[in-house]
Formats: sequence, structure tokens, C-alpha cells
Amino acid sequence: MAEFALAWVLGVFGAVIGSFLNVAIYRLPREGMSVFRPLRSFCPQCERTLPWYENLPILGWLLLGGRCRGCKISIPSRYVVVEVLAALLFAFFGYRFLSQHPMAFQEGLGKSLESTIVLGTGLLLAAVCLVVTYIDLDFKIIPDEITWPGMALGLILSVAAPLIHDESWVYLKLAGNLGWERHLAALTASFAGLACGILVVLMVGWLGSLAFRKEAMGLGDVKYMGMVGALLGADGVLLVFFLGCVTGAIGGLIHRALTGERYIAFGPYLSLGVLLVLIGRREIMTFFLETWPGFVRSILLG
Repeated sequence: MAEFALAWVLGVFGAVIGSFLNVAIYRLPREGMSVFRPLRSFCPQCERTLPWYENLPILGWLLLGGRCRGCKISIPSRYVVVEVLAALLFAFFGYRFLSQHPMAFQEGLGKSLESTIVLGTGLLLAAVCLVVTYIDLDFKIIPDEITWPGMALGLILSVAAPLIHDESWVYLKLAGNLGWERHLAALTASFAGLACGILVVLMVGWLGSLAFRKEAMGLGDVKYMGMVGALLGADGVLLVFFLGCVTGAIGGLIHRALTGERYIAFGPYLSLGVLLVLIGRREIMTFFLETWPGFVRSILLG
């Protein structure tokens, strides 16, 4: 029952965070604004400052009927969608984490703190995925305000909670096989993931530019994968990038068939890859390294 309790608490918290994410999605790409300037939320059309009860996550939009009380302009349904998605993701990750680590918060202060940081890191990445997705869809950019601090935070969190990298091959090799001190091993794994995320996207972007004679990958994607690598390690970010490429290729074909446009925002597909890895990293690796090769062998050998 503890899993359901944590899921409910984090679901409510996720809806509140979703309201903040909407602020970030609207303000970060626009010059002269930040998530804290102006301090209060306002209507983009009539610039009326919104009272607290109109800012209630999900309920505020529903009570207003999806329209500003001042100028009656329609409030995009995206706002409530972001809040619902944040609530669902936070609830899911909370339930899944406690299901997989039932004693996570009962193992003494040090272990409990580390488990809290691990869970918080997953929630942070889920929140970033939502912000990156919607900003990239609208403006075809991924703001530096997300990626640069994210890289630094990834390194710091890795030292504070080496458990973040318990599925990283580099960390397991250094801490397990070579006997490195676990905090140093985690920091090394984080640096390796950051460098790998940046270099692999730069390389693919360079090759794409040669092939298509135009920029194939934005620097925002490069820095985004650096941030993800700092938190998921080298093998984790490679898996994210692979999944992003696969889903992006499918999405690109559909987008071109529907609109005729060749260019797509890659951030949403990278974010989908991040969420998939967070949800089932081991299962995905098992599928690609064991299940799929076994299936292919069985077909070829009859």
C-alpha cells in the first residue's frame, strides 16, 4: 500500500510542478522573461495578473472553462495536458520506484537520502522532458537555461547519490570489477556519459550535414544529450539517442506525409527516449541484446 500512497502524493505534487512547467514552457524561449520574472502569472493577451485560485493545477483551467476571466481569450488545452502528464509521470515513477526498492526509505539516513535523490532525479528528468518537448515543438530550440545547469547538476547528483548509476556499465565496471570508491566511480561515469552524449550527437550531426548539405542537428540537441548522459551514463545516453532516432524516423515520415515538411523537432523524440529508458532500461537492453538476436537466429536457422 505504500506504493499507492507515494503515487498519490507524487501525483498531486506532479500536477503542481506541471503548473510551474507551463510557466517555463511559455517564458524560457521569450526574451526578457524568466521563470521568476515576472513573479506572478498573467494572461498573455490582456496581461491581467491571475489570482491564486485561477492558477490551481488542472482545476483552475476547468473552473474557468478554458477561457481568461478578463478578456475571454481561449486558454490552450496544452496547459492542463502538461499538468495531467506531469501528475501521471510523477505518480508512475513513484509507484515503480517503491515497487522495485521496497526498503529504499528504511535503510538508515544515508541510504534513504540517496534513494530520495535517485527518485528525485527521475522526476527531474521527466519534468525536463515535458519542457523540452513543448519548447522544441514551438520554437525549434532547447534553451541553455535547461541544459547547462542540467549538466552541472548531473555531475553533482552523481557524486551525492552513486546509486543513480547502478545500471551504468562504466560505473559497474569501475566500482564492481576494479574496486573504485563508489562516489569517484559515479563521477567518472557521469563525465563519461556527458562526453559521450555530446560527441555522438555532434558526430551524427556532422555526418548528416555532409549528407543533406544543411544543418542536421542543432546544438540544443547536443547539449541536451550531454545533460542526459551526465545522469544516465554513457550506455544510457546511447540507448536514449538510438530510441530517439528510431522514433524520430517514424515520426518524421508521418510528419512529412501529413504536412510535406522534411524538418522535425528532434527534442520530443529524444525526450521520449529518455522516458523509455527511465521506465524500462533493463528490459530494453535485454530485448536488443538477447531477445531480438535470438529471434533473428531462430529465423535464419529455421
